[in-house]
Amino acid sequence: MGNDADELQRLRSQHGLLKHEMNGRLVFAPIDFSRAGLRIFDSATADGTWLRDLCNDIPNGTANKYVGIDIETSFVPEKLEPWLEIENQSMEQHFREEWTNSFDLVHMRLGLAAATEWGPQRVVSNLATLVKPGGWIQLVEADWEDRRDCGPVLTELFTLFSEVFDKMGTGADYTQKLCQWMSESSLRNVETKTFAIRVGAKNPTAQFGRVGTEVICQAATSLTKIASTTGPPFRYRRTVATLGTVALIALCWRHPNFTSDFGAAQPFSIAWSTYLATLEKIVLLPPGATPETSFWRVDRPAREATAYAAYGLRKIWWALVLVFNMRGIRWNYQVKNVPAVPSADARSRARFCARRLAAAGYYLVMADIASQAAVHVFYTNEDSLRRGEVDSKYLTIWDDRSFVWSFVRALTFAVQPYYMLQLTYTALSIAAVATGLSKPADWPPSFGVLSETTSVRAFWGSYWHQTLRLEDGIKQVWSRWIGGPNAEKSFFVRVVGRIIGKMGS
Repeated sequence: MGNDADELQRLRSQHGLLKHEMNGRLVFAPIDFSRAGLRIFDSATADGTWLRDLCNDIPNGTANKYVGIDIETSFVPEKLEPWLEIENQSMEQHFREEWTNSFDLVHMRLGLAAATEWGPQRVVSNLATLVKPGGWIQLVEADWEDRRDCGPVLTELFTLFSEVFDKMGTGADYTQKLCQWMSESSLRNVETKTFAIRVGAKNPTAQFGRVGTEVICQAATSLTKIASTTGPPFRYRRTVATLGTVALIALCWRHPNFTSDFGAAQPFSIAWSTYLATLEKIVLLPPGATPETSFWRVDRPAREATAYAAYGLRKIWWALVLVFNMRGIRWNYQVKNVPAVPSADARSRARFCARRLAAAGYYLVMADIASQAAVHVFYTNEDSLRRGEVDSKYLTIWDDRSFVWSFVRALTFAVQPYYMLQLTYTALSIAAVATGLSKPADWPPSFGVLSETTSVRAFWGSYWHQTLRLEDGIKQVWSRWIGGPNAEKSFFVRVVGRIIGKMGS
């Protein structure tokens, strides 16, 4: 799995934009926040950004109880504040009995579009059961039908969103029915407030204009990426998926500078690998083949996705794992040269997490040392010894002072990404296995054994991470289509496989 950071950063940027455009307010219900002991609920909470921000905004914030739910737990930090609780639950499930009629405020933002199984109306009724007498519910949703202030490109994009939501079964007009549904759920004093979320040049604040543009581009690209694999097969699916993904990537490249913070920008800079993985799973298949008939998990029935409802939760989860599981771990297209998880670690979650936790500590220390070394040898002016005066366009491994300094530069350039990748992967594996989202076998080592690397080919083909090795999955699918015991050795398959493999390397 592994690449949730870009989506989390998008959600945080989106939160900042929406708060700014809603006059800096998070809650419009007439609640007396001066009282302590309030119970506040947030559905589709991700990592709890909205709840934390509300806690900081109101008096006696930490004297209240905040509860969030989400079906994706990889966003949730390992350690939460004592006043915050985040549960792994869907809005399309009945809530626990002790939550019934117990919350002063129930909130959800931009979540109803995902109600593909129950439908938005039933989800609204489900959320209403949580509100205590005298409490309030606040639902913030996008009106995809209101395009009065949209330019031609944004109008076309919202039209695309509307068509996707219609195909998903939620419909694009659900926001216009919210008042009716809330009244039918025995809620009183129902009101509607409308805010124009200005993006691009229309936002008078340049920072939020850029953020809005980037959020929409990233959201549209992510939506296209998921819709391409979760929807039903149809004619010209490859063409639509390819043109849509490439066009949206181009839009993202045109609006890249939504933040100057390196940490915030980093997830977006590596998101291209998931776009490439999406195109691989759709475009490079043999004639007549589809992702649903070509890829499945080894512990599930072959062609498992053909039995899943289009845009259903099971199909969406299958598509997410397909796209983000770059090496195809425990799928029928797993790439070669993936190190095995030690048998003792594979049998015990506790042992796996303990060993990975120790490794994470080591990687953290080494990543910090490597980062400090990089600041010194790459970004420090040799004459003034001041940091930040070096233009990154002119960075080079070569150092005129001596061969030794050149070697130090090369070594620093090599080890910094290694330890950063190891730290990120190890931390994600601990979170996924500890929460039960994955098995230890789903997280084999990301790198091979350096002592066994004896050639340049072995370094790139066995030791270095294989997340960009696109050759094997496509070669296996083509060999199944061609048929025969020597299919993988056919000239066509070998040529295509080598081309894609070199692109990945």
